[in-house]
Order: sequence, then structure tokens, then C-alpha cells
Amino acid sequence: MDVTVKTLARDNAPGGTEVLHGLLRLQAIKSRGTAAHAARCAQYARALAEQLRLPADEIEAISVAALLHDLGKIEIPDSILQKPGPLTEKEWQSMRQHPVLSHRALAQLGGFSDVLPLVRHHHERFDGSGYPDGLSGEGIPSGSRLILVIDAFDAMTSDRPYRRAIPVADAAKELVRCSGSQFDPRVVRAFLLILCGLGHSRPLVLTRPGARPEGFSANGDDGPLADTWEPQSAQVV
Repeated sequence: MDVTVKTLARDNAPGGTEVLHGLLRLQAIKSRGTAAHAARCAQYARALAEQLRLPADEIEAISVAALLHDLGKIEIPDSILQKPGPLTEKEWQSMRQHPVLSHRALAQLGGFSDVLPLVRHHHERFDGSGYPDGLSGEGIPSGSRLILVIDAFDAMTSDRPYRRAIPVADAAKELVRCSGSQFDPRVVRAFLLILCGLGHSRPLVLTRPGARPEGFSANGDDGPLADTWEPQSAQVV
């Protein structure tokens, strides 16, 4: 029996919940950091999808895709995932395969038809310079455009092996700066409304791992920006 995204969210789905939980356990075994990132992304994705007033079925698909978008990193060597310094071009080539690897793993399991394109295209950029297929603008699934924003935001505001987290205010500025090139401007605007507490969606509780909750205000009154982080784009892998 094909387990659809719709039934994955139901407790009475035959095997659906077990499949989802099994995949999440697999992620956690490989990397607790990746598993925690996935859980936060799912929270942010649901809130953002609600802010955009997407249909209920689409919200569920996006939530599951956000949970599983990095599943393919299970196949990426730890020497790359945990490298404390910059990746070589060859290592980047391996890392950029993870959306395809995630897509392949879920396709082999079956029952994730609504999720597959969202997972495969979550690193496509609005200007067409992303990967793996170089899609652009409205050609990118709307759920993938949404996941790219929240994925980048969580990556920027979390510690990574190669850099420290940056403040929420700095991350918001990066989203704005890369809006229209890396990110869908409409999705960025909706996410900023949630961060400012002005959206109709559920409020977000933003907590860095091991740190106290961090606020974000529309007037930029968030305290000193202790970290500096000025990439050419809001890089997230």
C-alpha cells in the first residue's frame, strides 16, 4: 500500500508513522546535529507555509520534506560533513549531491510522491544558479523555495563545524540581501513577518543550540551584533 504524505500525519496510517520515525532515527544515528536541524526546519516550514496560507495537504508535504530534506547526507562521508575548514571543490561536488541522494532514497521507499520534488529542489536558487537542476523562479516547486529560506536561516543561526552561529538579526539581513537572487522575495517577506511577530501564523521560538532564546524586532533593536559573517550568498549545504 502506498503511504501518501496525507496519511503519514495520521496515527492510524498503516506503517506510515513508523516509516517516518525510522527515517528520523537513521538521520539521528548519522548526525545528531543534522537531526536537530531537520526538526527545527520542520517547525519553521509549517509556520511559514501557514503564513503563506497554503492548502493543508501542501503544508503537510512541506513539513515532511523539511524533516527529510537532508536524508541523503547519510551517504556523505563524515570527513566532509564535520570538516572544520572550507571544503575543496571536489568535496563541494560530493556535498551538492545530497538533494539527489535524498530524492533517490525516498523514491526507493515509495509513498513520498508529494515530497520528492520538494526534497530534490530545495537548493535551487531563484535566479537559476542553484543545484541540482538549475531551475529558476516559478519553475522551482513552491515548497522547495520555502525550504531554502528556512534551511538557510537555521544554518546561519546554528553553530556549524566551520563557523559559529550569527545573530538572528544578521541572518534576517542576509535573507533580505539575497532576496530575488537566491531566495523568492515573497517567501522572505512572509518569513520576516513571522520573525517580527506580525504574521497570522503561529509564533516561532528561536533558540540556538545550547543558548537562550533570541528575539528579533522590526526596528532592529536586538542588541549588539557580536558576530561578523559576510558571504557572497547565504550559503547552506
